[in-house]
Amino acid sequence: MKILVSFLLMLLIAVTSCNSDDNKSESTETTTTDTKDEKNTDADIPATVKTAFEQKYPKADKVKWEMDSSNYKVKFKMDDIKYSNVYNAAGSVLEAETRLEITALPQPVAKAISAQFPGYTIKKVDQSDRAGKMVYEVEIDKDTATWDVHFSPAGEVIKKSKELKKDKDDE
Repeated sequence: MKILVSFLLMLLIAVTSCNSDDNKSESTETTTTDTKDEKNTDADIPATVKTAFEQKYPKADKVKWEMDSSNYKVKFKMDDIKYSNVYNAAGSVLEAETRLEITALPQPVAKAISAQFPGYTIKKVDQSDRAGKMVYEVEIDKDTATWDVHFSPAGEVIKKSKELKKDKDDE
């Protein structure tokens, strides 16, 4: 049932993002983001990239651009959902990421977390589409450890990395 709801939600997002809106809201912010030693504003983003983004997400809000090596990363919100996309200079999407509610996690992934990380708490779930390959990026933690684990839709671990939590005294 959860998979059906997730599929319907993605279908709804795809359908609504394809609709053009001639009365585009002017709520998109111009932001400055520090990356390494240079500052980028949305004016620094190539027109092909901005046009591709604006056509697909005409109702995007709180838009923030930054350089990601030779690509362009954009973070934004739409209908109170967080998104992040990576574009190449030609305006093609290399990765599209959507923040999910924890309850929207596919059952095989939830079962894999329970089995492989007992006692851990799910903090954040992102659904990432990389060239048609779906990946669930899950942040989990317990005591002094935080794990970033990437799962396939079938619940297979693709990648995992462990980070130590900072104590409040260290900050």
